[in-house]
Amino acid sequence: MSSYKELDGVNQSSLKKIITHPQQYLSALKKYSEEEGFEKDHFVFGRAVDIMLVGNKEEFDDQFVRIPDTTKCSDTLKPIIDEIFLTASLLAEAEETTISLLEYYKTHILYKARAFNYYPNYKDDTVVATVIKQGSEYFELLKTTVGKTPITETEYAKAVNCMMALKANDFTKKYTRKEKGIEFWDRFIIQFEHKETKIKGELDRVVIDHNTKEITPIDFKTTSKSIYGFNSEFWKHRYDFQAATYYRGLMFHPAVKALIENGYKLNSFKYVVVEKQLVHQPMVFNVGPDVLFIGLCGGERPAYKIEGFYDAMNRYQWHKENDKWDYPMEYYEKGEINIKL
Repeated sequence: MSSYKELDGVNQSSLKKIITHPQQYLSALKKYSEEEGFEKDHFVFGRAVDIMLVGNKEEFDDQFVRIPDTTKCSDTLKPIIDEIFLTASLLAEAEETTISLLEYYKTHILYKARAFNYYPNYKDDTVVATVIKQGSEYFELLKTTVGKTPITETEYAKAVNCMMALKANDFTKKYTRKEKGIEFWDRFIIQFEHKETKIKGELDRVVIDHNTKEITPIDFKTTSKSIYGFNSEFWKHRYDFQAATYYRGLMFHPAVKALIENGYKLNSFKYVVVEKQLVHQPMVFNVGPDVLFIGLCGGERPAYKIEGFYDAMNRYQWHKENDKWDYPMEYYEKGEINIKL
C-alpha cells in the first residue's frame, strides 16, 4: 500500500494557504528538506507525541535519536554548526562518502560564521579556529543523528509525560486507551474529489465505539501555550478548515459509510489538546456544526462575548458548591468544550 505522502492529491494544510495568497500556497507545497534547514522544535515535539500515541516504539526509534540536553557548544554557535553539518551531509551524500571532521570544512566554517556575524572583529583564521575548538564535540554528536531527528532527553521525557497524561486523564483517556468494544483507526487516510481536484488527508485517529455505535474523528494537538488559549489558536491556525476537510472526507469514505448504514453515528470532530509543560490538564475541544460550516463554506464570526460580574459570580458559586476547580464549569458537564465562534 502506498504511503500517505505518495498519494496524489492536495492536502488541507497547503490548500488553506491560498486563502491568504497564491504564493503562500506554492510555498506550502515545498516539503521540508535538508536544504531548508532543521525542523522547528515545536513540530519535532508534536511529532514525537503523535508517534507515541498512534505509532509504536520501533517507528519512534527509526525516526528519532535521543541526545544529551547540554553540550560544550554555546547557543550562539549551535545554529552555525547545524548549518555546516547540513552542508557536510549533502557533500558526503554527493560524494558517496562519510562526513569528515569539522576542521575539514574550513571554507564553509568561515562562510557560515560570517553569515551569522560570529565574532565579526576576529580575523578569519581566528574565527575558524574558535568554531573548530568550541563546536567539534557538537558536530560529532550530530553525526549520530544522520537520517533521524534529534530530540533531547528532557524533550523526550516531556513527550512521554504528555502521552501518559492523555491516557490517564478522565476526559481524554477514552480517546487514547483501548477498552472492550473500542476500535482505533490510526492515521486514517481520506480521499475525495471536489471540482475534479483530488483532495487527501490523514487523520490522527478515528475512534469506533461498537458499544454505543459511534464514530469520533480525533486530532491530537500539543501546545506550548496555556490550553485555555486554544480557542484563539484554533482560529489563528484555521483548524476549522482542517476539521471541515477531514469531516467531509469521512462522510464519503466507504468504511465509514458502511458503519453509518449499519446504524452508527458520525460524531463531531474533536481536538484532544495537551500542554507541553502540563501546567494544566489535557482537554477535549468539540468542533460544532456552526464552526464546521465556516471551515467548509466560509462565513463570519460574531464579536466575542465578554462576561461580566454576574457571570463571574455564577461561575464562582458553581465551583464552590461542587468543589471542582480543575476546569471551567461547562467542561464538567460533557467532558469537552465547544470551540467558540
